[in-house]
Amino acid sequence: MPRTPGKRNSPLPLARGFYDRSVATVARELIGKLVIRDVDCARLVGRIVEAEAYLAEGDSACHSHRGRTRRN
Repeated sequence: MPRTPGKRNSPLPLARGFYDRSVATVARELIGKLVIRDVDCARLVGRIVEAEAYLAEGDSACHSHRGRTRRN
């Protein structure tokens, strides 16, 4: 995995182009990726183990399915 010089051997962030694909593909490929956050002197790391993909149009599970509301 590529490393960022001087950043405590952190993996590089995902490029914006990673997200410029179908939501189903992105959700599937996020599985196993690390979420890294440095807070004060601590490094917090979590691994993505599940993801959901909402297709918006035609997907009644998506909050935007009914159009613009106060909630979305």
